[in-house]
Amino acid sequence: MTKQSGKHWKVSILSMDSRLLDSVVAKISNFAQLNLVKMSAIALPSSSKLFTVLKSPFVYKTSRDQYFLCKKKRVIILYLKPGQSIDLFKDISIPSGVHLEVRPIN
Repeated sequence: MTKQSGKHWKVSILSMDSRLLDSVVAKISNFAQLNLVKMSAIALPSSSKLFTVLKSPFVYKTSRDQYFLCKKKRVIILYLKPGQSIDLFKDISIPSGVHLEVRPIN
């Protein structure tokens, strides 16, 4: 990515584990205090799904397993100083269970 002066960036973070998500947000906020003018973190509603799997579809139809899947989301809005670039965040290590997406805001 190239240098943008005074550009706003939107960082979307998605994880199944809330502890991993909170640790990544804390890492980004600690790193951003020195390099950014302003940062705001927004907690989005979590989405959840319940899956039911039949163990035996023929004789024992009442025998079922249920699995619960919950996705946690956070959005961070970054306001860069003039002359700073978003490449500063390449140094942050992100765990494998967290999906991170960075997009500019127009």
